[in-house]
Amino acid sequence: MAPPQLLLANKVAVITGAASTVGKAIAQKFFNNGASVFLADKELDKCRSFAEQLIIEKNKDRPNDKTTQDKHRHLDIFYNNTEFNHVSALLSDSKAFENTMAANFQSVLDSINLASAVMKSQNPKGGCILLRSSTMGLLGDLVPSAYSISQAAAIGVIRAKAAELAVHGVRVNAISQHANVHKRVLKSIFPHAEDDHLEHMINKYIMTKMATEEDAADAAVYLVSEYCKSVTGNNLILNGEFTLP
Repeated sequence: MAPPQLLLANKVAVITGAASTVGKAIAQKFFNNGASVFLADKELDKCRSFAEQLIIEKNKDRPNDKTTQDKHRHLDIFYNNTEFNHVSALLSDSKAFENTMAANFQSVLDSINLASAVMKSQNPKGGCILLRSSTMGLLGDLVPSAYSISQAAAIGVIRAKAAELAVHGVRVNAISQHANVHKRVLKSIFPHAEDDHLEHMINKYIMTKMATEEDAADAAVYLVSEYCKSVTGNNLILNGEFTLP
């Protein structure tokens, strides 16, 4: 039997938020597909423990992998899994709004600029930047307005930077796991429905399975692989599974 195809063989990936559920799942999938992964997380102990686990797996399954010892080190993939800050800020509170934008928008822009600077300086140039996002920017009435605006702005900068960096061979995309369907969304569609009816619709007919961290990890591998070499400036929304009445 032929060995499984490694979609990210000889790739080098940096992953932030690598100790969280989604970040960890993506790091594991990247590793399983042949990439050398560098992990970063504010929870150092968890990150170090996970790194040690990957080192054991590497020594067992890929003893001859010398990627990180190559004197011409390179960066092929940067994945930003930093959590968006759920700041409850009103537009009338200018300081809180600035803090929300700094946490949820400026950090995304900074990470793209830093990663792309490395990728543009490489020979050959190019790479893939992938960011975790959220569908909350589409649901402005369900979350504090500053948070919703920052989410929408983050997607805007992903698309703008994708256009700017395309000439350098750098792709920029995002993955958004869909939020739970909220009663207020259905209430706007069915204004006369009772709350118990709305809950019944949500629980039985609308959403039966949310997209998991494994689903996000599989999508991430696909987006950073050669299968998506012509895909940039996109926000892939993972809707989960739905049923119809």
